[in-house]
Amino acid sequence: MHCFAGCQIHDVLGAVGLTVGDLFPTRDLGSLTPEQRREVRRAAAIPKWAGALDVLAMEANVMLLAAAQLDEGRSLHPDDLNRLRIAALRIFDAREVLHAR
Repeated sequence: MHCFAGCQIHDVLGAVGLTVGDLFPTRDLGSLTPEQRREVRRAAAIPKWAGALDVLAMEANVMLLAAAQLDEGRSLHPDDLNRLRIAALRIFDAREVLHAR
C-alpha cells in the first residue's frame, strides 16, 4: 500500500476503519488453484491501480496549469517549478504501480 501524499499506512487504513491485519487474507492460498491465485492477486492490485490513475489525473492537471502559464509567456515561480518536479516524480511512481505484477 502506498499513499502518494506521504501519509503513514496506519493513518490511511484508520481513516477507512481498517488495520494492517485486514489487508491479509486468512485463507491458506496454497489450497487455491493457480488460476484462483492469479485472480486473488489481480483483485488485490485493482485498488492500487485506481489510486495510481487518480494520481496521474491530478498530476496531469498540475502539468497543464504550468504549461498554460508558460504558454502565456509567464515564468514559473520556484515553488511552482518544485511542484512540477514533484508531479513528475509522482507520475513515475504511478507508472511503477501500474507496471508491477
